[in-house]
Amino acid sequence: MLSLSVRRNRLRASARLLRRSGVLYILTGSLGYAFLPVWVRWLEPSGLTALDMTFWRYLLAVPAVWATLALLGTPAPAKALPWRGFLVLGLILAATALSAFIGLQLMPVPTYALLIYSYPAQVAFINYLLGERLSRRSWLALLATSSGILLTLYGVEGGFAGIGLPGAIVAFLNALFIALYFLVNSRIMRGNAAIQHAAAWATTAALIIILPFSLFARVTIPTDMVTWLWLTCLAVWSTVMPIFMYMTGIQRLGSSRAAILSTSEPVLTSVIALLILGEALQPLQIPGGALIVLSILLLRAAPRSSGKGAAAGA
Repeated sequence: MLSLSVRRNRLRASARLLRRSGVLYILTGSLGYAFLPVWVRWLEPSGLTALDMTFWRYLLAVPAVWATLALLGTPAPAKALPWRGFLVLGLILAATALSAFIGLQLMPVPTYALLIYSYPAQVAFINYLLGERLSRRSWLALLATSSGILLTLYGVEGGFAGIGLPGAIVAFLNALFIALYFLVNSRIMRGNAAIQHAAAWATTAALIIILPFSLFARVTIPTDMVTWLWLTCLAVWSTVMPIFMYMTGIQRLGSSRAAILSTSEPVLTSVIALLILGEALQPLQIPGGALIVLSILLLRAAPRSSGKGAAAGA
């Protein structure tokens, strides 16, 4: 039998190894994004709309992300950043947040978590439409994703009618916006290593894009501290924190291994939804989710003919 002190030393050594390798950073970032549906569920009694939540999320996140850059002493970019491209990224981020908040109001959290993770398959298909040749493994992943989506949709409690066509469309659009973020980000940041500043400017651009709509629609100002607490958690824990955790993890692990580890997010989301919200996957959705996760792993491992993936924040 090992003594308690020896066990503690081994656990500390393992934690240091995980931290140095980047694994812990990626898993912590995934945990941050996995909690996003929880904050949204807890914000529902406040009566805030999807537009309200999007506005406050980015209004609180922007100063936090720039403050984090300053605290970390992140050096200025070595060359000029593509500002126009960041406006496009900001538009995509705003659309992603809006569709996510709407989708979470239309379906159970585990179903949402699985459906939006069809975005790697959408990235592969869009690249195919743009002329990229896909491997057999990629085509197999697209088939697995399609089958997984069908099982996830029809396996929901009450059948497909439990979500309805609007919910399915919103989930598909949410995944499409995430796919577009990856594609646009990888193109505008090609040859530029200032990833942290890029994430900060993209977050800022999302606020700039959403601001006119929020003013026109007269965004609701919360009056109770509980709502402000959940909004702060949404902005800091599920926006700023995972951005920097993913960036650090990618730098230590490389984009390929980090991307494979990030597949833990839909699993973590489903587990958190069960433990905290009491929302569970239905029996038919479990193999559907397994197929979607399998398709992500296949796509991450598939050889690419051109270009490299970029990290994105959801």
